[in-house]
Amino acid sequence: MNEIVEQVISAYGGVPGVQERFGYKHPMAVYNWRSRGIPKSLLADIHVDTGIEIERLKIGVYENSANSAA
Repeated sequence: MNEIVEQVISAYGGVPGVQERFGYKHPMAVYNWRSRGIPKSLLADIHVDTGIEIERLKIGVYENSANSAA
């Protein structure tokens, strides 16, 4: 899972890029992706922005998590 999370973060130019793109007030929200997974609600946006396939992005989502884009 961490490999895809790191790929996504890198695609946005690092944590500050992800933070800006998704309107996070604090970088910790992005750092939390490494332990909690990518928020499922962001998969389509990430796919459109980066071209990373949805099926690959799903690897970075914890199935039983309560992820949100906040």
